[in-house]
Amino acid sequence: MARRGAAHHFAKMDDEKVAEARRLYNGGRGGWSQLDLALEYGVGPGTMGRILRNEGWTHVKAAPMARNITLDTDSGYRAAMKFRFDDTGQETLYYEGIYDKPGTANQRVSFWRNAGARNFWDGPEWNKTNIRRATLVDAWIEKATISWDRISK
Repeated sequence: MARRGAAHHFAKMDDEKVAEARRLYNGGRGGWSQLDLALEYGVGPGTMGRILRNEGWTHVKAAPMARNITLDTDSGYRAAMKFRFDDTGQETLYYEGIYDKPGTANQRVSFWRNAGARNFWDGPEWNKTNIRRATLVDAWIEKATISWDRISK
């Protein structure tokens, strides 16, 4: 019988990565596109599409969402990461959140510490010439008091 999943000798994904990719995609609502995820995990777009449509790795269920935007108070937490572009050495800040608990924000910090790098895209349309790879320099969580201002009626 053919080996499946992480046991296959060509596998680039494992159960944890598949669950994380499905969570990040979240039916197209998670902020990551199929192509973003394929590049991030080093697999082809077709392979990632089958993973996201649950046509492959069917034994893996999506990980619970780490992002929680329901707040019971007027304070929250966010994950902050500093990346350095490999091509220019320029540094940029990247934020994720609003989270209601420091532990949830710390999960995202841990994710980026484990990933170690990220692809950024310059320009409105993705193509192979405008991908910029960046390496993680530092990551931390921040606490903030949240206030909302009405901007239109």
